[in-house]
Amino acid sequence: MKPNNSYQLYLGGALFLIVSSTLVLLEYFEVLAAFIGVILLLALSIHTSTLIPFFILTIPLSVNYALPGGIRINLPSEFLLLYTSALIGYKVISGFRLSFKIWDHPISSILLLDLSWTLITTLFSDQLTISLKRLIIKILFVLVFYYIIPQILKNKEKLQYIFYLYGIGLIIPIIYTTYQHFNLGLGQDTSIL
Repeated sequence: MKPNNSYQLYLGGALFLIVSSTLVLLEYFEVLAAFIGVILLLALSIHTSTLIPFFILTIPLSVNYALPGGIRINLPSEFLLLYTSALIGYKVISGFRLSFKIWDHPISSILLLDLSWTLITTLFSDQLTISLKRLIIKILFVLVFYYIIPQILKNKEKLQYIFYLYGIGLIIPIIYTTYQHFNLGLGQDTSIL
């Protein structure tokens, strides 16, 4: 490691500790979580191949969070979806080539029809901001998971690895939900709470 790189690493680590400690002392735990998340994303963004598995692993761990204005967002999945879309958009602008062969598949036609219908219902919605958010997330979801990730992870073993990661991420919500259901008596009437 060059001296300049180690100096930057120590400086970055010291700044991280100072900011984190200050946020803990001021009891800004949500800001601390966001700060750590941004640092983690920046570290993972060095290689897209490390960001995508992290993204897949955290999808089942998403929680609903209310934003000002009555809009709700699933964190970290929707934030990571926006971030991954922006990162891949940057890579495409920088010269990464995507194949358009997948759009000839019949499932692509069904997805485009679904997106078109969502656009039509958004235009005539009573709650335009909520419908627009849903449309944007749906478009990004189709682009990232249906179109781009299979092109980045062309190897069959890599795609199986993604499914395994998703399954591992599901373990925590399964255990938590089973525990909560067990505490409520495992009855039919408590399962719909």
